[in-house]
Amino acid sequence: MNILLFYASYGSGHLSAASAIEQYIKEHYPNDKTLKIDCVEYINRSINKISTSAYKNIILKTPLLWGQVYKLLKNDAILDITQFSNRFMAKKIFKLFEDFEPDLVISCHPLGGQITAFLKSHNKTNCKLATVMTDFASHKQWLIGKDYTDYFFVSNIEMKTSLISEGIFPNKIYVSGIPISPNFYKNYDKESIYNSLKILKNKKNIIFFGGGSLGLSSSTNVQNILTSLLQATNESYQIIIISGKNQKLYNEFQKTITNTNHTSNTKLIDFTTQIPELLPITSFVITKPGGLTITECITSNVPVILINPIPGQEKENAQYIVDKKMGIWIKTNKPTPEYFQDILNDDKLIKEIKNNQKIYSHLNSTQNICNILINNKKSED
Repeated sequence: MNILLFYASYGSGHLSAASAIEQYIKEHYPNDKTLKIDCVEYINRSINKISTSAYKNIILKTPLLWGQVYKLLKNDAILDITQFSNRFMAKKIFKLFEDFEPDLVISCHPLGGQITAFLKSHNKTNCKLATVMTDFASHKQWLIGKDYTDYFFVSNIEMKTSLISEGIFPNKIYVSGIPISPNFYKNYDKESIYNSLKILKNKKNIIFFGGGSLGLSSSTNVQNILTSLLQATNESYQIIIISGKNQKLYNEFQKTITNTNHTSNTKLIDFTTQIPELLPITSFVITKPGGLTITECITSNVPVILINPIPGQEKENAQYIVDKKMGIWIKTNKPTPEYFQDILNDDKLIKEIKNNQKIYSHLNSTQNICNILINNKKSED
């Protein structure tokens, strides 16, 4: 069976979800062929470069503007324009369908699903189409071409209810959770983790995510938040700061660590692929509320402190986590050290968060998505 996976480079979550699914299929269905494609780059590399750069600049420099764009994209008139533009997109990507001849398309970005649905509506392909949503709230862009979509995978029951209200048949909708790398489901030896990552033992570890594809918005906000966290913690804590592939942010973090005189209980990392190993030895994660990162923490049963959400999907993610009491959303860019101390020392709150994460988590989400799709397709053939 040929399986085509679509993503787009607007943030890292869509790629991470597609990669997680691809990894599981390769490990458990080695006879099936997978092809993972950035659908925007495939259509036009120049457009992809310009549009992703524009997206990042808006997010970093004028996030409120992105919030308005996000709302506008739900407008019926914009949805009509999107469907019209899909005609052009589909023509560009049709050669891929001719060459690869997919039996199943799994789209982790709205555009991939929209284009495939357009091709299906014009009898250019008879593949099965699955849409995998990568946040904790739905958006109408995911639903363009819904009549030609065979599966919708969502992260929670509220999303299923929302999709049903949009006229989607319930038997098409699976509350699977967001797919994450199978590495997060493995058991790791804690002793070897401490040694390989050179992390101090007998400390409460807090991961501060400052990287990803975009960083944490304003550098001033980053320093304010990190400074308060460092001032709130003593030698019983170890703060693991991850800047990602962002040298400027790395340098700013280094300066903040030095200025607060906390070099002894911090570990600054520029980039790592060992988050699945780190989370089992972590007490708290401080991060932007991206759908994939939150899911990784919930699956690992690690309380999250959410900061600096992008207006739109990340604010909706943060609100869902707060509503279900699976984490804390700090809505100020200048939290006091005492604020952090109150959270870190509140054992009752921490226990409640961890219990709620167990209630609302969807373990083996990636496995369940892959098994449903592949087994159903093979039973039909």
